Order: sequence, then structure tokens, then C-alpha cells
Amino acid sequence: MTEFGAQGLELDAALLAWGTDLILANGAWSNANARGYKHKGQVKDALQLRLNAYRVLLTRGRDGCVVFVPELPELEETFEFLTSVGFKLLSNDKSYQAIPRQTTD
Repeated sequence: MTEFGAQGLELDAALLAWGTDLILANGAWSNANARGYKHKGQVKDALQLRLNAYRVLLTRGRDGCVVFVPELPELEETFEFLTSVGFKLLSNDKSYQAIPRQTTD
């Protein structure tokens, strides 16, 4: 769902998948990888629009929001920032990895 579809929506909890459209790079927010607003003059401040979109999506859950940050090199600094400002890890283990099925012979 986009920030427009989520506007006014209240959920007990929300899940947000962080994308490469807003990353922290060298200590500054960047939307250089965002596909929208590539044409000059289309919007006044595309970065501010992207920041606002994430703000809206992060605030949809009344009781909380789970943020999924994919393990991608371009998101490492963003992940480190989020954890440094108080985002907590749900788990440090890799138990979500596939477990081989037991075969019965």
C-alpha cells in the first residue's frame, strides 16, 4: 500500500518493508534510487515527498510498527541508523532460514 492508500488508516500494528527508494548514504538521506519523480520540474522537493511517505507509513500502527529492512549492501547504513535510534531487533538468530525436510525411508 502506498502512503496515499494508508492515509487515515489506523491499524493495531503495521509492517513496513524498507526499500532502496530512501537510504541513508554517508550520513544523509537520499532518494537517488527512487524511480518516481525522475523528470526535473515534476515536483519541487522529491526527497521531502519521500521522507513524508515513510513518515506516514511508519505511523499507521497504533500499538507499533515492525520494519523489515532487507539485507542489501545499500541498506546497511540505513539499518545501522534505525537500530542506533531505538529500533529493536526482533531476533538475532537466523531461524527463519529454510530447514531441510526430514525424509522417512
